[in-house]
Amino acid sequence: MMKRKSNDEREKIGKVNDNIQLNGFLSGAGGTGKSHVIKTACQCAQKLCKALGVKFDKRTIVVTALTGAAAVSINGETTAGAFAFKRKVKDELEEFKNTYLVIVDEVSFASVEDMELLNEKMKQIFDNPWEPFGGVPIVFSGDFAQLSPVGGRPLYKSEHCIVWKEYLNAFMELRTNHRFDKDVNWGAMLGRFCDVGLSTNCKEVAIINTRVVGARSGPRERNIPFDAVYATKTKC
Repeated sequence: MMKRKSNDEREKIGKVNDNIQLNGFLSGAGGTGKSHVIKTACQCAQKLCKALGVKFDKRTIVVTALTGAAAVSINGETTAGAFAFKRKVKDELEEFKNTYLVIVDEVSFASVEDMELLNEKMKQIFDNPWEPFGGVPIVFSGDFAQLSPVGGRPLYKSEHCIVWKEYLNAFMELRTNHRFDKDVNWGAMLGRFCDVGLSTNCKEVAIINTRVVGARSGPRERNIPFDAVYATKTKC
């Protein structure tokens, strides 16, 4: 179906990754730097390939995300679009012949069905039905405390999704939240809400209420910066 990487290229890359297929999961709450890690990894890989004399193009590392918005933020494309979820695999997908790594961001949006389809599509594209994801290293990134898939079974609720439960062989977690560098207490409080649910601590509830627009102790709409993010209970 597609041309294989040259022996010379395989040998050069093999000396770096010792030929072990990485099937990893990069986890971390929002603001811990997952997107930054993805971008930095791509930049480092580009420099490495240049030093080794190995071609680097947009398919050397296939950067994707389960949603369009997330794909834009990491300079990638949607996972469904990259791997032709809605069309048959054709010979022109030879464009993946120089792929060494696949990245899938916002994995919390993936259902069991999505993961199984991705596995099968990659096996077809890389002409390798015997190994997980066609034998190509893959890294999933995301936070399961965030949004779940729209329809389908979430990965963390399935005990029988072999693709997720048994194929992964590496776990990386980012714990330092850089989004709240200038407001550490606020970030810590939101982190507790995520871990244990809505606070019953009256002091914390009072702090939250200081952010409610129109509340007695809250800000007035005219004083809010134009680029501030709003959370509303109904559609605006």
